[in-house]
Amino acid sequence: MPFIVTANGLMDYSPLTARERDVLNLWARGLQQKQIATQLSLSPQTVKKHLRNVYKKLNAHNKVDALKKAGYL
Repeated sequence: MPFIVTANGLMDYSPLTARERDVLNLWARGLQQKQIATQLSLSPQTVKKHLRNVYKKLNAHNKVDALKKAGYL
């Protein structure tokens, strides 16, 4: 399970669901949202929703920020 960096700089367990982590993992590997949707048998809108949830839960402002906070970078 990936860790996130909290506001005080400490590592903590991710608040993300398993599916959100699946989407984020594929995104971190460079797949586009349509490709993620195909690979996970989801609609592109569902992938977008998962990514919005990731941004919100991690308080991320962009892709790089989200990937850093989730421990992928």
